[in-house]
Formats: sequence, C-alpha cells, structure tokens
Amino acid sequence: MKTILAIDDNKSNLTSIEAVLQDNLTNCKVLIAHSGKEGIEIAKKEQPDTILLDIIMPDMDGYETCSRLKENKSTKHIPVIMITAIDTNTESRIVGLNIGADAFLHKPIDPVELSAQVKVMLRIKAAEDQLREDKNVLNVQIEKKIIELSKTNKTLQLEITERKQAEKDLKESEEKWRSLTKFSSSHISLIDLDYKIQFINHTAPDLTIEQVIGRRFTDFVPPDYYKIATDCFDKVVQSKKP
Repeated sequence: MKTILAIDDNKSNLTSIEAVLQDNLTNCKVLIAHSGKEGIEIAKKEQPDTILLDIIMPDMDGYETCSRLKENKSTKHIPVIMITAIDTNTESRIVGLNIGADAFLHKPIDPVELSAQVKVMLRIKAAEDQLREDKNVLNVQIEKKIIELSKTNKTLQLEITERKQAEKDLKESEEKWRSLTKFSSSHISLIDLDYKIQFINHTAPDLTIEQVIGRRFTDFVPPDYYKIATDCFDKVVQSKKP
C-alpha cells in the first residue's frame, strides 16, 4: 500500500486532499499533519511515499519544512510536492526547487492534476528505491568479491576481471534508471558542471533529444531568466546538496 502524507494547518484543505486521493488512487493510505514539525516527525516514523506540503503555515512554513526533510537522512529521498498560492512567482518556485521540492501545485487545487502529480511522484519514488536497492546489492557483492580475492590470493588479472564485471553491472543498473525515467511524464535531465545536458527524457515538440544532448541548458533559458538560472545552478553545485 502506498502512503501519502499531507501537511497543512488548514483542516478543510486536508479533508479535501484526503477525499481526492481516496477517490482517485487505489490501495492508498493518507496520513495527516497539521504543522511542519508534526509532519517531519510522521515522515521519519512512517516513511511515506510522497509528501504534499503547504507553503503558508505558522511557526514553520513549507520552505523550512521541506529543507529539514531533505537534510534528514531518513526522509531526504521522499518526493515533496509543494502547494502554493495562485500568485506564486518564479523566484519563489526557484527557492522551493533549490531546497529540494520535486513539484508544485497551485491553489485552488485541481483534483485531476493533484492525482496525476501524486502518481508521477509515486512512480519516480519506486524507480529510485529500486535503483538504490540494486546499488546496495551490487556494493555488497563487490565487498564479498574483494574479501574472497584477499582470502584465496587470486591473481591480479582475476581482480581486474571482477571489477570490470562490477562496473558492467553498475552501468546496467544506471541504464535501467534511464529506461524508467524515459517513460516518466516528468521532465528529468542530467547536467554536468559546464551546464551541458548529458541526458534528458523529454524535449519540446520542435526539438529532438539528439539536438539537445551536449548543449548547455542555458541555451534554452530566456534572456531575462539567464542569471536566475545560472545563479541557482551554481548555488546547488557549491552547496553540494541536490
């Protein structure tokens, strides 16, 4: 059963969200929190598959709550959908993305859009969980192989062969991740430190993936937002946090 945590200080909002999710998602459990602090504690304990987080809350707003969730080892992998006022500007969205938010919804919330966004986050979470599990299994296998090599005094050539196999397995795991993201409705890309796009799963209708790969993402940013985009990217790189 998939679990969704909704965090909002407004009880009527929580009631509406719970009703929409129960009506549109099968085998789904909805958890409720009335504050950021309560939501963080529930997230740590219950490990929900997705979190719906309202921005405007007393004491601890959505930005701070999201930041704390992403800084905590046990909750940093949980996708967060931030719920914003209809007049939220681009800078506010960038702030949210910079601290780890995965998606945004505007008030008043459209039930169809809410259900679709949650389904996307659940698919991404499942794919990322599987990838981490594959990598953990692979790391254990590598450790076992290293121990076996030291105990049996195998030749250097055999060690090289084993490591090549491990690299091959890791590459296959990464290709599996790429395959999963290819069918995601969300736009996902990998960008290197030179701003160059190394991978992208979707493009605009008038562009092919081949036309985008290898180009700087700034080539596709409107001039008015160039500095905002590069500043945001550089800040992420310097902080070494996703």
